[in-house]
Amino acid sequence: MSLPATHRAVAALLGATAVWRALSGVAALVRWLWLGELVGNGSMALLLISVVVGPIVGAGAGDAALRRGIWSPSRRAHRRRLAAVAALLVLPFLATASASWLLGNGPASLPLYGVVTLSVTAIVVLTLAGSGRHE
Repeated sequence: MSLPATHRAVAALLGATAVWRALSGVAALVRWLWLGELVGNGSMALLLISVVVGPIVGAGAGDAALRRGIWSPSRRAHRRRLAAVAALLVLPFLATASASWLLGNGPASLPLYGVVTLSVTAIVVLTLAGSGRHE
C-alpha cells in the first residue's frame, strides 16, 4: 500500500516542527544561562542546529515513522498530525505572549520563552502520542 504524498508531507512537517520547537526552547535556556560564554560558541552552534539541521532530521524521522508503521496511516491520524503541526506553530507563540502580558514584563524573556516553548511542545507531542492508542 502506497501512502499519499500529503500524509508523508504532514508527517515530515510534524517531525520537523516538533524538533525545531524543542531545540528552540533549549537554545533559549542555553543563552539565558550564559553557557555560550563557558563553552565558546556553543549556544550559537545550538542555534544553527536548531534552525538548519534539527528540522531536516525531524522531517526524515516523521516520514520514516509513517512509512514503517510506527504512526498510523489512517485519515483520523493524519488529521491529528495536521492539527498538531498547527498547534506547534501557533500555541508556543500565543502562550509566550500571554505569559509575558500577564507578567507585565514586555517582550518575553529568554527563560520564559524557553520554558513555555518546551512545555507547550511536550504537551502537544504527548497529547498526539496518547490520542492514537486505540488504533
